[in-house]
Amino acid sequence: MKEAHVWNLCRLAGHIAERKRYDEADDLYLKVLAYVDKDPRDPEWAWIVDDCVKYFESRGKNEIVAHLLPQTEDPHVYENMVRKRLEHAEQNLSEDDPELVEALLVAGNSATFEGRYEEAEPLLLRAVQISGKTHGENSSQTLFALNRACIVSRLLKKFDQAEQFVEKALIIASGCFHDQEIFPWTLENLALLREAEGRIEEATESYEKSIAEFERTCGFPSYETAEALYHQSGYLLRIGDFGASEKAISRAISVMDEIEDLSHYEKSDYLSTLATVLEATGRADEAKAIRSRAEESFQRAKQQFESER
Repeated sequence: MKEAHVWNLCRLAGHIAERKRYDEADDLYLKVLAYVDKDPRDPEWAWIVDDCVKYFESRGKNEIVAHLLPQTEDPHVYENMVRKRLEHAEQNLSEDDPELVEALLVAGNSATFEGRYEEAEPLLLRAVQISGKTHGENSSQTLFALNRACIVSRLLKKFDQAEQFVEKALIIASGCFHDQEIFPWTLENLALLREAEGRIEEATESYEKSIAEFERTCGFPSYETAEALYHQSGYLLRIGDFGASEKAISRAISVMDEIEDLSHYEKSDYLSTLATVLEATGRADEAKAIRSRAEESFQRAKQQFESER
């Protein structure tokens, strides 16, 4: 039972840290490290190592975990962490434990991100089912699970199933979370589904509603609204509405330097999108200048990443 004990010890440490009881959390994480340090290369410890490193780095105590940093760069560390977390949750937790819902969601999201949609689908469908019983049918957790289930269903071209999930999500979002950003995110999810179904007029309308709601709930300029404009511009570019696409991305670019949370990578993406629109409309010289700005932003982001690393 050692692995289960360490897993729960780490989970407790994270719970205490979230409540800003850092002295207690320090002690608990140090106990976790005592187990890990006996065999630090054991793949079973991968996600626990990652959690410890992130915690002590956030506390400015990098020296405690400096010896563990090389293994956190393993490209499979997150995948191993997710797998072990789900295995432990399924083996040791009851069906009404919120941690099981979270483990299913994380595993389903990870598989979706990696393009393993058929693997992700049953995990997310199960998360929807359990979340409704555990957190309540109208909870934010259930709403999030419904949106993720809609996404993977759309990617699998199971449009009827996706429709059921997003319709239920919209009812919850508009009724219980009307003033939170999860509502316009759900509208954007609907827009993506309509685009995949080829229902372009409805997709365009849903994107417009999503932008309006992001502005209302998050303001403008804001990170959330700028990202939504970027997504809308990409959609409009895909359907060949270059004028509207340029207008949307230009609006995002006009405020991007005012948004502190927007990375140089994201700014580079915005500029690249505008350059593509300009190329599509035959404005080669303008596109070239914007591409140059996009490359500068990308190189700045790359240098910043290497410096932080």
